[in-house]
Amino acid sequence: MNYPVYEITQNATIEVFDDGALILNLKDLTLTELNFTGCEILQKTDGKKDVAQIASQLAADYEISFNQALPDVQELCQTLLKQGILQAIKPVK
Repeated sequence: MNYPVYEITQNATIEVFDDGALILNLKDLTLTELNFTGCEILQKTDGKKDVAQIASQLAADYEISFNQALPDVQELCQTLLKQGILQAIKPVK
């Protein structure tokens, strides 16, 4: 299966804390708060790994199945994409 690759846009600035992160969207000045896991997903979203690779890393880190991790990664990426925080480098064809 083909999965998209995303990267953080230049419109976003991120402050990472011990228990999560805050993202400021510079385009519309909105704040998005991420929990610890969401922050880990965002940090793995580097424009090189696709969604499946990120989900695989998350599954290994948390000792859960790929099928448990994938929907969470996809949902977060779609939310951040809609907010203009992520952009698709390689969209699904």
